[in-house]
Amino acid sequence: MAANEKRKTNPNWSLKLKMLLPLNTIKILCLRKETVHLALEMLNDIPEVDAWEEWLKQTLFMHVARALCGFKNLEAAKKLILKMIADNQRPSIYVINIIITAYVKAGEIGQVLEMVMLLERRSWTNAKRRIVSLLYHTLIAGYCRLQKFDIALKSLTRMKDFGVSHINLDEYQKLIHSLSLMAMDIKMAREQLEEMEPMDRKMAEKQLSKIAAMDLHMREEKLEEMYLSIKEFIHVPE
Repeated sequence: MAANEKRKTNPNWSLKLKMLLPLNTIKILCLRKETVHLALEMLNDIPEVDAWEEWLKQTLFMHVARALCGFKNLEAAKKLILKMIADNQRPSIYVINIIITAYVKAGEIGQVLEMVMLLERRSWTNAKRRIVSLLYHTLIAGYCRLQKFDIALKSLTRMKDFGVSHINLDEYQKLIHSLSLMAMDIKMAREQLEEMEPMDRKMAEKQLSKIAAMDLHMREEKLEEMYLSIKEFIHVPE
């Protein structure tokens, strides 16, 4: 922080040189949960920049937003975006995507919807379209995990009606049908267990549990593939 204060006393430095010190300092502070709040405080000291130099400033905000989300401090990350908007600084799509992706992974659907409405009020159509994709993925994946496949298919239909066409929706439909059939097979197998003798039933239950565990692992892998497909579309930088 002392070094950051010293930076203010060198008005002859170029903008890139002025930004280099806080950027490196912020990167270091963002490595630890105990110091990330100091990085957040440093953002208040970043000087005003011209429009063509705005990307330098956005890079600093992106590092802090990613760190806050990585440490599960989503509320602070959300406040960061709201503060940027209040200060008439338009958050970049990358900063927004980082926070939205964190909310999606945490299953915070209400917060995702709130962010979508915020973007809608700001007329950020492209950002909203990408975020809606993440929202629908979360809903579909959630219904599949609850084995409510009929609702998952309805959500997929709404996804198509909304105009989401940048990902392979047919693969979603195949996955939902596959998971539905898988669940039906396990249900039928469990019903057949009731008709078995106790000795045979115990062995069959053990085998069925193994199959169910394998099916669960396969289901999660497929859902993760779908998530990565959407993440690739939104192009969140590492």
